[in-house]
Amino acid sequence: MVIRIHIHGSLARHFAEKGADSGNGMSVTFPQEKVSMTQIFDRLRISEEVVGFVAINGVKAAEDIWVADGDEVAIFPLVTGG
Repeated sequence: MVIRIHIHGSLARHFAEKGADSGNGMSVTFPQEKVSMTQIFDRLRISEEVVGFVAINGVKAAEDIWVADGDEVAIFPLVTGG
């Protein structure tokens, strides 16, 4: 399955070379039919402690949600802005 991931705020700096900024996002492939947010964080090497919230297909999601093929995931840090 393939999901599109958009990383925002201070987290985006670490993924800019992969095109994962909030506008472009990046495609990530998983062999499973669905994955948890923990599996996504592990794959991207993002500590859950620095994540403020996640949106799936434009809707704020619970931490225990499962992501399926074709979903768009937006990851926001704990603190954004100044």
